[in-house]
Amino acid sequence: MDDFQKKGSEATPYFILTLFDELLFQKELVLIRGDVVNFKITKEEAKDLMLQTLNNFTQMALYEKYILPFNHNQAAFDFQDFAQYYQLPQA
Repeated sequence: MDDFQKKGSEATPYFILTLFDELLFQKELVLIRGDVVNFKITKEEAKDLMLQTLNNFTQMALYEKYILPFNHNQAAFDFQDFAQYYQLPQA
């Protein structure tokens, strides 16, 4: 989070999550691939991050509370609430 706060979109990723939606309309199936690209996080942490990300995108209340503001109106994104909800360590 520190790297993102300092560098924004230029921050170095730790984990890349790719969704392949080619089968979405035909089979109602999306394949997911996660790649740890910076070994500052463990495989288990990456798995937890993937599950939390999917949870935020698939539960409408979380999507509206965290994803929409973060992506479209950063001034409205409440990082303290997000950190508390996900029990992130405070700096």
